[in-house]
Amino acid sequence: MRVIAGSARGVPLRSPGAGLRPTTDAIRETLFNSLQALIPEARFLDLYAGTGSVGIEALSRGAAQAVFVERSAAGLKAIRLNLANTRLAERGVVVPGDIPKVLERVCRDYGPFDVVFVDPPYGEDALPAVVAGLLQRTGLAAGGVLVVQHPVEVELPAAAVPYRQKRFGHTRLSFLQAAPAAAESDGG
Repeated sequence: MRVIAGSARGVPLRSPGAGLRPTTDAIRETLFNSLQALIPEARFLDLYAGTGSVGIEALSRGAAQAVFVERSAAGLKAIRLNLANTRLAERGVVVPGDIPKVLERVCRDYGPFDVVFVDPPYGEDALPAVVAGLLQRTGLAAGGVLVVQHPVEVELPAAAVPYRQKRFGHTRLSFLQAAPAAAESDGG
C-alpha cells in the first residue's frame, strides 16, 4: 500500500497487521478522481481510519487538514507513523475513540468538513446511525460530500440517498451530499 498521488506520491504506508481491511489503491484512486475538485484546501474527516491511507491521500493531494478517528491502538500507531513518514503530520489530527461516542465532539471541534469518508469494519452495527448523524448534524459543510465504503448487501438509512455509487466486487462506494441549511438561515 502506498500514497497514489500528490506531495507524498509513492511513499509506502504501514499497516498495523491482521484484522484490518485497508482501502485498496483502486478504490482510493476512484474516490479521489471523483472528488478532485473538492480536495484542495478541504477539511477532511476519515472515520474508522485504520492505517489513515484515505486521509493521508487527501492531505497529499492538497487538503488543508485531515482528522483521523480510530479506536484500535495498533491503528492509531500506524496512522501516526504514516503521517510522520509522509511528512504530513502537521496537517493531521489523530483522535482516539469509538465513532458513535466521539463523533459529535469531533464535528464540533474540527468541523464542518468538506469531505467525510466512512469505512467501518464490515458488520459494524453503528453504520446507519453514523451516516444519519453526519447528514443531520453539522458534520458536513454546505455542499460537503459524505462517502461511505460498505459491502454491496448493506443498505444505507432511507434518508441517505446516494447521488452516485461505484461498485468494486463486493464493495460499494456511496456518495451523499449534505442537505442545504437554507431553512435554518432563511430569515423570511
